[in-house]
Amino acid sequence: MNLFQQIGLLTRANIRMGITHARTTARESKLMTATVVAFSLAYLVMGYLLFFHAMKYVLGVPAIGALASERIIHLMYFFFFIMLVFSNAVLGYASLFKNKTTGWLLTLPIDHRAIFSYRIIETLAFSSWGLVFLSAPLLLAYGHLVGAPVAFYFKIALAYIPFLLLPAGISSWLLLVIVRRGNRWWGIIAATLLLGYAAYAFLDTKDTMSGDSMADTSIALAFNKVLKHTAMSTHPFMPSNWMSTALLDWTRGSGGSFNILLLSSYALMAGLVTTVSASRRFFPTWLHCYRARAARAIHSSRPGLGDLSQRFLCKPRFAQTLPRHIRALIRKDVLTFIREPSQWGQVAVIIGLLFLYVINLGNIEYTASSPFWTIILSYLNLGVCSLALSTLTTRFVFPQFSLEGRRLWILGLAPFPITTVIWVKFALASVLTGCSTAFLVTLSGTMLALPSERIAFLACSISIMALTLTSLSTSLGTLFPNLRETNPAKIVSGFGGTLCLLLSFLYISLGIFLTIRPEFAMVVDLPKNIPKDETYLFSPPPYSGIAILAIISLIIGGIPMFLAFSRVKNLEFLGKL
Repeated sequence: MNLFQQIGLLTRANIRMGITHARTTARESKLMTATVVAFSLAYLVMGYLLFFHAMKYVLGVPAIGALASERIIHLMYFFFFIMLVFSNAVLGYASLFKNKTTGWLLTLPIDHRAIFSYRIIETLAFSSWGLVFLSAPLLLAYGHLVGAPVAFYFKIALAYIPFLLLPAGISSWLLLVIVRRGNRWWGIIAATLLLGYAAYAFLDTKDTMSGDSMADTSIALAFNKVLKHTAMSTHPFMPSNWMSTALLDWTRGSGGSFNILLLSSYALMAGLVTTVSASRRFFPTWLHCYRARAARAIHSSRPGLGDLSQRFLCKPRFAQTLPRHIRALIRKDVLTFIREPSQWGQVAVIIGLLFLYVINLGNIEYTASSPFWTIILSYLNLGVCSLALSTLTTRFVFPQFSLEGRRLWILGLAPFPITTVIWVKFALASVLTGCSTAFLVTLSGTMLALPSERIAFLACSISIMALTLTSLSTSLGTLFPNLRETNPAKIVSGFGGTLCLLLSFLYISLGIFLTIRPEFAMVVDLPKNIPKDETYLFSPPPYSGIAILAIISLIIGGIPMFLAFSRVKNLEFLGKL
């Protein structure tokens, strides 16, 4: 068999295993299947309604509605493309260089290039299906609003194929280069560049157009000036621009062929280079990775992660107050997280995107003395930080219990209850997620010039939501473990991860509704513009909303945790090892 026949053989075998696993799950767990289908349909309906009304409002803005909606489409596909590159690279590293199955496949009489290409296809499937599913309601809503023809939906479905293939090819090249040639200096240089860009963006926020200067400028020029930081998404060399431009042309019923053919040609070339050329470097890179790992373990005289964790997690005085087994569990979880690039790499990306979002909030032009926009922006900011928090907890907290894997029986024989393991994971994740998101909410509130009392109100709300979302992820990860899988992305892609994501989204919607409900009627009657020579006395935020949120959060987070404790006490899941 030639190279492409071997790739097809491995891909078909993986598809058949997936279909068999899905049939077995549907036959043995009908309730689970019904729950997944029901929540998926509910998301499609609710997502469509939410995006429809949101885009309808944007399109209805006088003078700039059409410009703003087009820029939103460009930004959406720009971030999709960047996230796909990072996601494919991180998942590809876990699948190619951390998965033991890859080492077993390399012993078979199969071309190493076919194994590399097959793993890239598998990574592409795992990293892309969620994006397609989540973006479907937005595209349906936008097409309905602008009156797109029926052919638009078929064209956009086919256009997703090259749009998903191109970042997969780019990420495979980056992965091989970084694993083979990367070192700590690369990380230092990358961190320096990111900090430099952050400083530049922070200083550049001061260079915005004032209301007087915008009055003397045309609408298009003023719009481009205000949103100049998003101009990268419309650069003609960006593949995301080709996709979004083709989409916008198709909504008008004409054009789009050149951009989609350009995207397809680059995607085909990327696939050819990946399977024929870049795949030749896989096996030497794989050998280098394991050789370097063994050399560091044998010959390194510098303090390792174990020594550093012992120094910073166990030696300080505050750590001495904790029992020894608690300190040991914390140290184990921290070391496991640090040693897994697929975990801390994606955390760094998400936190970095949030940080860029925060430092660019200074570009928002609104009247800080207007109570209407102050309250609206504060809750929108709370929603953004809550969704990012949900991504962190679902993506990284949910698989923590499953990552114990076949070594879980060791914890079962330890001289402390196994429920202590869940408590430690919950407490550690709560402290990290709660502190980071509370800091980001406080910083973003400061950038938006919100009143200090409202900033404290939002920080308290996000802290409560962090505890609840962490409790949901920890408990559902315990109730639906996958102890045979070592890839966190595959663990999250199961029923438990999907259920956790949906429940987190519903809880965030409920939480924001409960916090804004006490002052909703007041917000509607507030004036949207306050003259410069007038002042407005801001009313205090509704603390009753926080009290209701805390009570509901205690119920939503407490019940799954109680069920998780009951589950682990029986140790029934140890029979699945």
